[in-house]
Amino acid sequence: MKRKQWTNETKFQIVLEGLRGGISIAELCSKYEVHQTQYYQWRDQFLHQGAKIFTSDQASKREEQMQKRIAKMQRVIGASGRICDIARVWLLVKTVFIMSWINMVC
Repeated sequence: MKRKQWTNETKFQIVLEGLRGGISIAELCSKYEVHQTQYYQWRDQFLHQGAKIFTSDQASKREEQMQKRIAKMQRVIGASGRICDIARVWLLVKTVFIMSWINMVC
């Protein structure tokens, strides 16, 4: 017997319907012909990964800021090999490290 392939949208709808609590999980699973174990796996995955939806924008902004800082460091290094330029780059690296640590903590 071939296993049924569920789309992500359908899984999402089933989980949401179960979380709303209008009907029992047994009735819900019977309605969609889904085993209860499968429903609970989808629900757990939804609940554990749901927070990523809200953090992805912040993470991409942080990554963009880091890329800009790296580009700035590369310009400083490429402009000259003088000791003072290397010291500036070292300070930039230290600042980037501290800022990323602060962002992770806060």
